[in-house]
Amino acid sequence: MRDRLKDRWRETFGWVAIALGALAAILGWVGVSGKDLAPLQLPYLASGGVFGVLLTIVGVGLLVAADVRRDRDRLARIEGDIVELQELVREALDSSKARGGRRSA
Repeated sequence: MRDRLKDRWRETFGWVAIALGALAAILGWVGVSGKDLAPLQLPYLASGGVFGVLLTIVGVGLLVAADVRRDRDRLARIEGDIVELQELVREALDSSKARGGRRSA
């Protein structure tokens, strides 16, 4: 469990930030909806709306970073497999040349 959280902390905190951003935006909207005058709505809009949007942006950024990291790791594994396959093909060709070239059918 601890290793999984260590590997996926960006995803976890990204979703938490998005959830908190949505909650802040909703609370800001509830605060604004209860006030009739615009000057009384500004504190709710500034605190809830802006903070909610910023948290959501941070959350999305963390999710994108986690996705890029996962893709990078996957590509590194694929690249390693290709290099290993290339070495095996090269060894097979070298051993074929050492045995006298092509076989006749």
